[in-house]
Amino acid sequence: MATLAKSELHAFFHDYKKRVFEIEHDSAQIAARQALVAKSVGEILGEKSRFKFHQKVDPKNAATLDLIYDFCHEALLPPVVTRLVERIAVLEARQAASLDLIAKVMERTADEGRSG
Repeated sequence: MATLAKSELHAFFHDYKKRVFEIEHDSAQIAARQALVAKSVGEILGEKSRFKFHQKVDPKNAATLDLIYDFCHEALLPPVVTRLVERIAVLEARQAASLDLIAKVMERTADEGRSG
């Protein structure tokens, strides 16, 4: 069974930690992620949401319901959706970094297995 040296594993994990730090703090990556977030939030909020009533709505209450819908759609949803999309984008980037770490370890183990 092939084994990696402790120093090699340490180097792989150190590279992973550096990459995660860059994902969260590098201004170029943050700017690119914010552009992606803005585009995604625009698409999400651009979709028309629908709600269905089980009973017939009184016309007097329809205006109130439209007001509530507009308030939720314009004031409450944008910050919530933005935070969710930002978090998802960061987690996807971290997941990609961890998959690269696993690929490096697997590749190194396979190389060691072939030579050993």
